[in-house]
Amino acid sequence: MHEKLTVEKNVLEKAGDDFEYLGIILDKYNALWKSEPQKFAENFNDNQITLFFYGILYNEVQNGGFLQLIFNGYAPYIFSKEMVGELKKWGCTQTAELIASITPVALQVANEADKTSLESLSNSYAKYPEFEDYDNAFGENDGGLNEVKKYVSANLSDFITVK
Repeated sequence: MHEKLTVEKNVLEKAGDDFEYLGIILDKYNALWKSEPQKFAENFNDNQITLFFYGILYNEVQNGGFLQLIFNGYAPYIFSKEMVGELKKWGCTQTAELIASITPVALQVANEADKTSLESLSNSYAKYPEFEDYDNAFGENDGGLNEVKKYVSANLSDFITVK
């Protein structure tokens, strides 16, 4: 595992909740991604890649909904059989099933949407009102945050080196 993907044990132990716990790990991923984006596949294993994109999924939907996620170009990564399969494997079934159920419409919107301006994103909320329901469904179990944290903590060495 890359040497930058290391965290001190006491830092994780002090995490106040699931979001903070995962955020500590994701901060390491984001820092490495920013410093070495061309080596993404070399630096991250499959579990880390899934967690990296789960972090994007969670933050995007919590901040602006699935439409924001689509407009920011993440649809191909999130709305994939691989992501759905991994989330199911992690016990995050409700979120995985939601993603699977909205994949066709999400990919259609991703292909059709004008992603050139903030105004077009704002207009998309009126054009695609069904996404409000998807956002609400995601929030019903907090996007599976608890399940993801349980899986990560049970398999911590797959995600980060703890010292």
